[in-house]
Amino acid sequence: MAILANIPGIQVTIHINGQPLPEYNCKDSEGNAGAEGLTICERYIESRADREFEIKMGLNPLYKFDSDALTFKVEIDKVGILSSLFRKERYIKEGNAIQVTVSGVREAVDGEPFIRKLKFTEIPKSFRNLETTEDQDRFRGVIKVNVFRAKVAGYISQVPEQRLLNPDFAGNRDTKIHAASHGGMEKATPLVVYNMCDIGQHPLATFIFFYRPKEMIQKLDLIPVDNAPKPTPLAKSEIKCESSSPLQADDKSDIDIDAFSAEKQRELYEKLAAKLACDCIELS
Repeated sequence: MAILANIPGIQVTIHINGQPLPEYNCKDSEGNAGAEGLTICERYIESRADREFEIKMGLNPLYKFDSDALTFKVEIDKVGILSSLFRKERYIKEGNAIQVTVSGVREAVDGEPFIRKLKFTEIPKSFRNLETTEDQDRFRGVIKVNVFRAKVAGYISQVPEQRLLNPDFAGNRDTKIHAASHGGMEKATPLVVYNMCDIGQHPLATFIFFYRPKEMIQKLDLIPVDNAPKPTPLAKSEIKCESSSPLQADDKSDIDIDAFSAEKQRELYEKLAAKLACDCIELS
């Protein structure tokens, strides 16, 4: 989980199928203040091209508000996606814990709204064939969340009815299909208008996730390269030995390990560990 030790209570995670992705620390700039005073948390995460993902942003009871609200601004590959407002009033009402999940971007075609799901872009192995800066940014593989303090300037009492992007499954089959594609209708609600306290300055916090295929992260020495499977240690009942030792019966049956003293058992296991490839262990 991406958190900042000097600003506790703010957390951002990337999920696939409801599970948080493993995060790997950046070697050089992990959790440090930037040259201009930015408080930054950077992580690498594993990605697969065209795989859908979600961004979970939240506050827990460790965060102490010193403003009316916080706004989380999300960018993916240098494209602004959305902003989410966390009001102190709601934070207290929810028991000092609040979370928002971002799984897609609101868009419209011919006036009909829909959600375009967030998906990982395929990261090229080389940027040499990408001619423009815009192309390079599009395949950079960066998810950034800037957190700003905000001051609530007021409320607009009502806004017109608008479509819900979550399906409304009331009605018959045709209605359900239409609702799943286009959304239902939302009642008029107050609209919050806010000013951002940190505009013109620096964000309160910045969370950056570099998404890369596992092979690329391994080349950065952030996670170990997969090795051959290690041999499984033998259980007591599987340990067999043939020897002319007087400790063993003449018929060379299996040794009863439990019959030995603790010191003799320890000696036997030490020899076994040193000679796993051998078919026989001599008992002295």
